[in-house]
Amino acid sequence: MSTRPATPPSLPFIGISLLLALILLVGGNSLLFLAYYKETLSPVTLPYTENFATTQRLDYRQFGGDWQLRDNRLVQSNTQNTDLMAVMPLILAADQSYQFGVHIQILQGPNGGGLLFNLQQKDSRQQSHLVRFGNDNGRDYLVFGYFDENLQFVAQGSLAPPDLTGGVELAVQVHEATYDVLVNGQPQQQAIPLQYSGGRLALTTWFSSVAFDDIYVNALDVATTTPTQAATSSPVRASAPVTTSAPAITNSAIASTAVSAAPPVAENLFFTEQFGADTDQTQWTALSGDWRFETGALVQANPEGFDHSIIRDGTFARYTLDVRLRHRAGVGGGLLFNMPVDKTETGGHMVRYFADGSLVWGYFTEDNVFNGQGYQPVALPGDQAHTLQVVVGDSTYAIRLDNQLIVENVALVNPQGRIGLTASQSVVAFEEIMIAPIE
Repeated sequence: MSTRPATPPSLPFIGISLLLALILLVGGNSLLFLAYYKETLSPVTLPYTENFATTQRLDYRQFGGDWQLRDNRLVQSNTQNTDLMAVMPLILAADQSYQFGVHIQILQGPNGGGLLFNLQQKDSRQQSHLVRFGNDNGRDYLVFGYFDENLQFVAQGSLAPPDLTGGVELAVQVHEATYDVLVNGQPQQQAIPLQYSGGRLALTTWFSSVAFDDIYVNALDVATTTPTQAATSSPVRASAPVTTSAPAITNSAIASTAVSAAPPVAENLFFTEQFGADTDQTQWTALSGDWRFETGALVQANPEGFDHSIIRDGTFARYTLDVRLRHRAGVGGGLLFNMPVDKTETGGHMVRYFADGSLVWGYFTEDNVFNGQGYQPVALPGDQAHTLQVVVGDSTYAIRLDNQLIVENVALVNPQGRIGLTASQSVVAFEEIMIAPIE
């Protein structure tokens, strides 16, 4: 008896079967994902909150470090590396104004914890803003700035933070073109210029174990939250996270004189001075210190005391001031600019070396206090000649040291005035001064 061979399945039947199998596979995987990971599908609209009370699986992308959910907090426990980050599942539009805050508690390390915001890259801090706490040689600080396209950090300012024991709330308010820094709900610095708009948000640590909790991101009403204060922060270029101290530096040697009258129109009698036999010494007025004219230098010879200053006649606006100086003893030489016409530094700006290996810039208030606008670690000057330059515009100024940009877009408190030289706890020879117009 012969057996009739089975008819093979048709090609359409095979295709339909494979399609159904694929649908079942994809659908089954999707159902499994929703069953086990549905809590990771975080909202991409505001408001956003996370207190980790019910979170079972973290939906933050991690770049370095050891991030774990512990005691209803997100804890990063690696203390050996810098700029570790956990990126939140939010992408904000460039025109979105918002407030981003978190409660931070330092568990171990140099108090290095904070926020990254307006990240332009999904997997890098390149082109992003940073605000975080830190500690340098026993001094706590709060620094804020941005990472540029080359991953170089440009600090826009630093502040003395409150006591971090027990934790603090750190937040930023991001507006159309500026942002504010808040600690425990109180503004610490306002109207800091934005370099990047929109993007991602992240938590970050710096050589520290940190616990994060009570995260929130809320939309802001642009009409009611635009800052009214002028920008008073200043970028500082550095190849590593900047470790700065509090910007306010008490200075009892400065006289207190209120600056109430408007300065006269700038004369702009630009000049170059190399201190030779033809130097007109009557153009210079010493305020304090032991100032001596030598061939090729104007020397402040008193190594004791602070803010020994000398001022040159004339008022200036929109200019570049270059000073070549050489330390003969100690470290503390620098320059003064945009000072009022009376015989005092009050109301004027200063840039000078500090003995701890830093360059500091800021201005003198009418309350006998030097108010620092920024701080940059630099190599000690030794006994070599160095050129310190300020470029003074209409409302901001920039600083260069030995032709290297240190900072730009620092806010001026006095738009014009006189220039001078200064030395603190040091003997300094000022070898050349040149002041020239800018376009």
